[in-house]
Amino acid sequence: MTARFQIFWGVICWLIAPSLSAQKTSDYVKNVNNADVFLAQKRHLDAAKAYTAAFKSLGWQGQMEDRYNAARAYAMVGIKDSAFYNLYRITEKRNFDDLNRLEREEDFKSLYADERWGVLIKKVKANRPAMPALRDTLLAIKLKDQEHRSLLDSINACCGRQSKEARECWTKIRQSDRENLPKITQILDRHGWLGPEDVGEEGSMTFFLVLQHSELPIQEKYLPLLRQAVENGQARGSELALMEDRILLQQGKKQLYGTQIRIQNEGQGKASIYPIENPRQVDERRRSLGLEPMAEYVSIWKLTWNEQDIEEMEKK
Repeated sequence: MTARFQIFWGVICWLIAPSLSAQKTSDYVKNVNNADVFLAQKRHLDAAKAYTAAFKSLGWQGQMEDRYNAARAYAMVGIKDSAFYNLYRITEKRNFDDLNRLEREEDFKSLYADERWGVLIKKVKANRPAMPALRDTLLAIKLKDQEHRSLLDSINACCGRQSKEARECWTKIRQSDRENLPKITQILDRHGWLGPEDVGEEGSMTFFLVLQHSELPIQEKYLPLLRQAVENGQARGSELALMEDRILLQQGKKQLYGTQIRIQNEGQGKASIYPIENPRQVDERRRSLGLEPMAEYVSIWKLTWNEQDIEEMEKK
């Protein structure tokens, strides 16, 4: 199968909080996209407000990276309480442990003299995983994986998907993928699929982020490792569902969990669900991996999943 499968920011958010309603997830993504643009433009107050709106839309939950960026924005406008709130939240609730990044972040210079900074540093140090050096390697890979992908939305919005700027961005993305993949496979071959207690939550998620960009033979090779990691509580069920469905479609088969959505006209047109094997059982399979019902998931793309949809899917 030659179709190129994309992982949408809404799906990335779903990886973090799969039980949330699709509408809330969609609102979250829109607000975060706006906040990211404001932050890049150094409109720090606007960025802070947009991140906060995102967290509010998601019942005050949020991705670790978004909380971190919200702290940067608040620190830059001198609202230290909110900056520390976001930093403490990811440190205490999500086990943030990237001490090197925290201490190098220039946006946090205004926080150094505050006594809460010293306490924060101690908490971050206490979160360090069993394999901190390998965790730092994985975080560097993750940053490289997302470095140019994070710019795509703003480039597509201002210049167009077929623009020179967009093509150049994709060239850089593919180059990063080529450089990241052998690093990830070397770690997997030597250590297996490491979990959060080994390399931290963000470090562990890096395995999936890189592999889901790889070619089919690579995905097939490491799928058993991911299955075992999910069984052992070292990886998320949502990661397995996305990888398994992506592999099946590339093999010319039907997906199992309904995670893969087709968007016509290069992501600008009508959405539809790729064929699902035994669609009446899809919610049962999704529950086994801790995922929300199909109807909630597909509503992100303004799709429905009811008896009529199931009957139509059975004909495919």
